[in-house]
Amino acid sequence: MGTILLLVRWITGNALLSSEQSLVKFGILFAIILNCAYGTALIFLSFFMKKINRSNMKNFFEESYSKLSGVANKRFIKIVCYFVQLELWIVQIVVLSTFYQIFFGSNGIYWTFITIGIMVVICYIASIKATQSIALMYSILLFVTLTIIPIYYFILNGSTEVYEGIRLYHPYLLYFKDSSYVPFYIALFIIACCHVLVDLPTWYTISLIEKSKRSIALLITGVIKILISFSLTAILLIAIYQGPFENIEMLLLSYLHIEESNALNYLFAAFCLMSILAPLLVSVKSMQNLNNGDSNGLTILFLIGILFSIIFVKSIHLLDIIIYFGLIYVALMPLFVMFLFTSLKLPKNIYLYFISLVIFGQGLYYMSNNILLTIFMQLLLGFLSYYFAYKQPNSLERAGKF
Repeated sequence: MGTILLLVRWITGNALLSSEQSLVKFGILFAIILNCAYGTALIFLSFFMKKINRSNMKNFFEESYSKLSGVANKRFIKIVCYFVQLELWIVQIVVLSTFYQIFFGSNGIYWTFITIGIMVVICYIASIKATQSIALMYSILLFVTLTIIPIYYFILNGSTEVYEGIRLYHPYLLYFKDSSYVPFYIALFIIACCHVLVDLPTWYTISLIEKSKRSIALLITGVIKILISFSLTAILLIAIYQGPFENIEMLLLSYLHIEESNALNYLFAAFCLMSILAPLLVSVKSMQNLNNGDSNGLTILFLIGILFSIIFVKSIHLLDIIIYFGLIYVALMPLFVMFLFTSLKLPKNIYLYFISLVIFGQGLYYMSNNILLTIFMQLLLGFLSYYFAYKQPNSLERAGKF
């Protein structure tokens, strides 16, 4: 069940694959690399689980409060736990809006409001057992959809027709775009590793797994995540090979226009809706687990953020979301590495270091337009500043003894 819950959390990243902006700029290789990056990050984390010596991680972030000094730091960690999940909700809102745009045209935003509201209510009232049951049903639907659709289509029409259609309408997808994009692909792997490390739903899901099985659950999830990327890429190619791109943000949903089989279209539609609900369910449960009675203000702010995302969904580009939140995850990584793998105490003003790193990263990327350089400088300054901030209290304590 732990592997299923982890897979439910990270299947949502596939929505980012089929942005027209990313496909035109980076080609189909971007779709595969992004998925493999998150799968590889989960595999890497599995090898380090033994170093995280906690028998009960259910209140992982609450336990970390013992390392904090100062009210501001405690509020900062709580804010981080909530708002690092905002990317997940924004992505799901974009997917849902695109889904309804295909079915209802310009009225899709109203259905998005209604559906997100219903999903939030379901997420809050669902029990842990209900969450696990939904995750299990979704996993079955996931494997059925990603197995049947490619096999059915390629047996019916053959792979040659798809290949010729891609060569005719989108030949640039079949070629390695430019060696200058290699740094961007490396940056994707770093962002994925940082994202997995700082993600609250991931740690919440790990807390539900027996300590002896956590490493293998992460390893299996990472491998499945990588393999799933090829099935989703096949469906994406089937969706776009018959003509120019649709005027939608998530091109994977263009498959709903194909009328080879109504039954498969309904299956894919159900898969899309469950792919939106299931990750949000895990997200809400992780926030409820963290909520100790003083998080009502954060919950309201988070809901306001969701509301604005729905209102301005038409202006959201998924590739920009990857980069913007990716730099935030990178700024958080040094902090969480210290959290997880050391017993040192955090300084009182740790939130100032984080804010400075975020501002520095966003500013450097804006000026240089070099994502890999920006990430490298953020990590270097982050580890150096956190290291000396950690060492300083110990030095003061030793000085006080003399």
